[in-house]
Amino acid sequence: PRAEVPVATVEVDFEGGGRIQGYMTEVDVDQITVGLPVEMTFRRYTLWEEIGLREGVYLYFWEAKPLRA
Repeated sequence: PRAEVPVATVEVDFEGGGRIQGYMTEVDVDQITVGLPVEMTFRRYTLWEEIGLREGVYLYFWEAKPLRA
């Protein structure tokens, strides 16, 4: 998958402590609010062309997505 446009960067505070800054996915930027419950998801990106990696080399990232009820 490619990065969603527009890209929303967020800061997530975990209940047990800790904090991460990253990207938000699976939500319209207009729906992002302070205190929005989220869960983390691990995503694989294929960015060979953009950064000159060999085909078959992947980058992995954590992203936040809204917690579904």
